[in-house]
Amino acid sequence: MRLTYTDYLELPAPLVAVLDFLRDPQVWADAVGAEQLGTLWRHGSELYTLAPIERLPGG
Repeated sequence: MRLTYTDYLELPAPLVAVLDFLRDPQVWADAVGAEQLGTLWRHGSELYTLAPIERLPGG
């Protein structure tokens, strides 16, 4: 069974300016203690995927 939960964190910067930062495993390890396992991230007993998207102004 596939479950999807979407949560948003708005960053005051264009996506292109922070995309490499968001894809850096060490950033997530330091910030929230997540560990990258292939294409998934583990935080505690939960597995997550990260999918940065760019929201257009007013969208």
